[in-house]
Amino acid sequence: MEQTDKPLIAVSQHSVFLAEAAISGCANCTSSASVSLVRVLDRLGNHPEGIVDYIFPVLASCPHCRSSLDELALVLPKAD
Repeated sequence: MEQTDKPLIAVSQHSVFLAEAAISGCANCTSSASVSLVRVLDRLGNHPEGIVDYIFPVLASCPHCRSSLDELALVLPKAD
């Protein structure tokens, strides 16, 4: 297991739901997916990119194709 000095944040199921709602698709259903789900969580939590690591209670699901997504999955964020 890789050791890191970054804080580890346990993501709530509600935060997983919010992350799912903030994306349009994933690498399984769109060739435009280029952002990791971690970056979406960084934005939702107002964390600077790459400062924290996350642990999920459950895998997220793509709102378009319903594929299971872990924190490293590539996704297409919705436009702000």
